[in-house]
Amino acid sequence: MIRSDDLLVVGVGGGGRRLAARLAERHEGEDGLLIYAADTDRRDLEHTPAGLERLLFGLATTAGLGAGGDEAKGRAAAERDTDLLQRVLMGHRFVLLLAGLGGGVGSGATPVLARLAQDAGCHVAILATVPFGFEGDARRSTARRTWDHLHKLSGVCLCLDADQWAEDDLGERPLPEAFARLDQPLLAFGQLLIRICRDGNHLNLDFNAVRAFCRQVRGRCRVACQEAEGEDRAVRLVQELTRSRAGREALAIPEPSRALLIAEAGPDLTLGEVDRVSRGLRDAAADHHGQWATAVLLDESATDRPVRLFLLAGRAEAPAADA
Repeated sequence: MIRSDDLLVVGVGGGGRRLAARLAERHEGEDGLLIYAADTDRRDLEHTPAGLERLLFGLATTAGLGAGGDEAKGRAAAERDTDLLQRVLMGHRFVLLLAGLGGGVGSGATPVLARLAQDAGCHVAILATVPFGFEGDARRSTARRTWDHLHKLSGVCLCLDADQWAEDDLGERPLPEAFARLDQPLLAFGQLLIRICRDGNHLNLDFNAVRAFCRQVRGRCRVACQEAEGEDRAVRLVQELTRSRAGREALAIPEPSRALLIAEAGPDLTLGEVDRVSRGLRDAAADHHGQWATAVLLDESATDRPVRLFLLAGRAEAPAADA
């Protein structure tokens, strides 16, 4: 187990800062968890909400302004301030980086921070987003190139493509609500990673299990998240997850597929419920011969809490592809 003060969360750039702020809201009142908003833009950092530490870097490169969507400038800003970034990383065992890829700071500085954290001996996890198609081919191309690089610099690297995750009705929602809904699975998984590292009551689950899955699929996976409570919650979890777009795409991964199913629940979760959910989702998968792993994270202090289910699924990549 890792103590809370050994954990560090850094939201990099504008998209990462948004994710970090929402994660801080979910962890409000908890002692020890340190969450930073890191950016080159002084004015944007001034509007950082309470609960986040501010980390302004790259002054000599950007003069306190943003990187203007220039990945090279964002990278140069971070490289110029490696001493500052190393001091922030010092003393932590687990570092979670949050970023929106495609922009200058998100795509330029996140790999630098990941490399510095890795060199410092930290467990590194990266949760990031790829922009919508309407944001332009150049941003998406930059995001995908960065994604491929980040996979080599972290133990866990999950990147959600906004176009692929978006629910069918998302286009009819106001922009703030749409982005908030898009952030939900990534934030929920971030909370899960923190609990995996900090708490000890797991079944078949630790950071290395998640890392092994991410290595197998090279971070290219679908992530579906669903909650249910009350009677027949196991049945409803399967029904609702298989109806959602994210769930359908996760279950449609062709062979050779890999899947990691994680149930987060209170102490009233039964073995029968775990079995029904696991069997139900495996039966619904396109690849009936795929390799599935099922894990449980119990919260002994929370009775009658909803069961939250994560399904991570991807296509197995050849080992040589990571060379």
